This record gives sequence, structure tokens and C-alpha cells, in this order.
Amino acid sequence: MKSIRKGVKAGSVVKSVRTYFSDNDLGQYDIYPQIHGNGLAEAESPYPDEHSEYEFTPGMGINFDVSLFGIPGVGSNRIEEGFIVTEEGVLNLSPLISRLRREYLGD
Repeated sequence: MKSIRKGVKAGSVVKSVRTYFSDNDLGQYDIYPQIHGNGLAEAESPYPDEHSEYEFTPGMGINFDVSLFGIPGVGSNRIEEGFIVTEEGVLNLSPLISRLRREYLGD
């Protein structure tokens, strides 16, 4: 999430998330796009994959969506945070989720 900012290619963010999941034996449970647009619908395009070349631009609305489904003995989770890309970084649209994530992860 920290790498979402103006000028960063969307595919590089997706690739880093998928690499993290694979490195931690979670890749097979990663079945949902990590990033998607936000607006009037629950989820809308774009849905970047690791090959997406477009860059994040100021004013772009995105949801960062970490979802893992069907982990044996654990179950499933879906944590989604909404942001607007700005000149300086991102404007947080889901401060409660972000606060809970920071408290849990310490970042």
C-alpha cells in the first residue's frame, strides 16, 4: 500500500503483493484483484494485473483489496481500503480500516 502514489505503475504494486503471497505460501488463496477502481459501484475498473503499465495519477480513486480465500484451518479474509491518489501520496477514504491495520501491523 505504501507504494501507491503518483507515477508508480499499477502492475508493479500488484506484482509485489502477489510475490509476497507466493513467498509466504499464500498464492493459491489469492483469487481476487488486489487493486480496483472505486466510484459508484462496489468494484469497478480498472482491475490491474502485474503486467499493467498505466501509472497512478492524481484524482484516481482506487481500492486496495487484500483478500485470501479458503485457507485450511483459518478460513477467508477480505480487507479493503479506499484511497484517492494525490500529488503528495493518497487521501484515505477508510480511516478506521487503516488505523486498525496500523495498530495490528505496527506500521
